[in-house]
Amino acid sequence: MASITPTYEGYKMGHSPNTTASHAARTIHSDAAFLLTYLQPHHHVLDVGCGPGSITVGFSALVPEGSVTGIDLSAEVLDQARAYTQQHFASSSPETKRGKIQYRQADVIKGLPFEDGSFDIVFSSQLFPHLPPPDLPVRALTEMRRVLKPGGILATRDAAVKMFYPDCNLSTLWNVNLNKAIGAKDYPGPRMKGYYRRAGFDVDGIKRDGSKRVVVGCGADVVAGNLEERRRFAGYFTGRFRDGEPFRESWVKAGVSDEEITACKEAWEKWAEIEDAWLCIIQSEILAWN
Repeated sequence: MASITPTYEGYKMGHSPNTTASHAARTIHSDAAFLLTYLQPHHHVLDVGCGPGSITVGFSALVPEGSVTGIDLSAEVLDQARAYTQQHFASSSPETKRGKIQYRQADVIKGLPFEDGSFDIVFSSQLFPHLPPPDLPVRALTEMRRVLKPGGILATRDAAVKMFYPDCNLSTLWNVNLNKAIGAKDYPGPRMKGYYRRAGFDVDGIKRDGSKRVVVGCGADVVAGNLEERRRFAGYFTGRFRDGEPFRESWVKAGVSDEEITACKEAWEKWAEIEDAWLCIIQSEILAWN
């Protein structure tokens, strides 16, 4: 039987400080390192699902003759991005040359407000875990490809696997329930190559210089710090379970019980207190030339 894509409801996790705190910790070096070597000073970059702008603003210093545009569904988070950008610029050297940067509200599923072939680089980080399969990821990639110039690069980074040690039952309480709330069964990373193929990219093609037209790679985020660092990291997630948080409401709406939510919060807290606790997130990192 064919899979049926759930009704598209947009981003369900909300943009409260408890949710965006972990998003704001992302930078071009943590999440876009696999792309940076290909950026040119004149490039025009689109950051899809830019959130609070911590990656977007980093691109601006690498394209001083170009521009960076960050888009997101939420006007609220775009206000956060503009404030973050102003703060970042104020604390940076005034001698740093930067490309023009702007933020716009847009939805990649409903259609981007840009002409065909507008950007040299289209980038996203952790966008696809929020697009339930099987069809929404392909629709997003197809639209991102539409606004990409011929020869331009589409670059995406998305979770593939999250491994906890010790597990503390977080593989079920966190991984399974998080994806359930989104409308998926697991993380999208392993399926991204197939989504690119369905979106029209020449996944098996070779460029004239002998290099691949689509490079499928992986990265990793590792949390293995001291007690304070583990508590801070776990707090990014336990805070989302407070009453009234959109994140918690998305779990409840998906059928996750109050008992499971409490157990998940307690599991995160237990994991953080274990001296040799370790977390690894394997990330799908894909570069595709149009």
